[in-house]
Amino acid sequence: MIAVKKFVAGNFVWRSGKLEEVGPKEAIRLPVLSQALDYSRTAISGIRITPHFRDAETLLIFCLEDHLQRLLDSCQKLGFEPSATFSDLYSAAIEVVRHNWDLLKGGGYMRAVAYDPRSLVSPQTQGPVEIIIFAGQFGEYLPSGDLRLTFDDILRTGNQGAAKAAANYLGFAQAKRRAQILKVDDVIGITTGLLGRLVIGEGTTSNLFLVIDGKILTAPLEAGVLAGVTRARVIQIARDLGYWVGEKENVGVSLVPLAREIFLTGTASYVASATHLGVHPLETTVGQKINHVLRDAIAGKILQYQDWNTPVEIAK
Repeated sequence: MIAVKKFVAGNFVWRSGKLEEVGPKEAIRLPVLSQALDYSRTAISGIRITPHFRDAETLLIFCLEDHLQRLLDSCQKLGFEPSATFSDLYSAAIEVVRHNWDLLKGGGYMRAVAYDPRSLVSPQTQGPVEIIIFAGQFGEYLPSGDLRLTFDDILRTGNQGAAKAAANYLGFAQAKRRAQILKVDDVIGITTGLLGRLVIGEGTTSNLFLVIDGKILTAPLEAGVLAGVTRARVIQIARDLGYWVGEKENVGVSLVPLAREIFLTGTASYVASATHLGVHPLETTVGQKINHVLRDAIAGKILQYQDWNTPVEIAK
């Protein structure tokens, strides 16, 4: 198993409509009674930054528009009133990359966070939020070699469904802790479908895919899994490669032992193929093939996927 690499943040942060050279640790000072701290009134988005494969003066932001729109959609679902428009956030993301260029030129990770800073004792259902965008160096979240999984009755604690809300990750963090105790890397989340049937959900920070008889299956969005931006791109790549992908029906837990491959997808983890479920070895051919195409697409190598990336040129 390989530990997650430490995130090294850049000094330039966008907050409340302006760029500041303060670093994310100094950018936010939350009161102990804040809605964000006490009641998890926070929405987040993580975005990959990759060097262009042949232009050293260009960085590519992966699916920037989709990530920012999902952040704003999450705000709407949570009753947040953002302090910035989509256009504001789009321009801000580009400026954050440009001003942290020296740190990001080898690739990195950007995070946009919407949070409720108000000091109110009771939980609020709506109200204004601030948004902060920062970026830095970050390695791969999951191991690229030996990746071991187990089952877990993972729950979205906040029950926020499609919203990428901080509240959802409390249950995920507990599942991750249980996985670490068992000396495995991540989990196959189990949830309850119609008529009490046990079905698969997602990993702690990733969408989950099974390969059975050459077909690829993943939990539908109606099952409460996150509408992952990378998930959607992986489904597109798989279909372009000629694979059948099922994403409309719940996938029963009883099907998991039939899977020859299991892989996880996410902005932080790309496509990570599991090598073992418990003590049972798994194949990795399909997942690795999709991962190769995804990484090439993110680096700007594939013409048909070039519109996924937002190019940012070094400031002259």
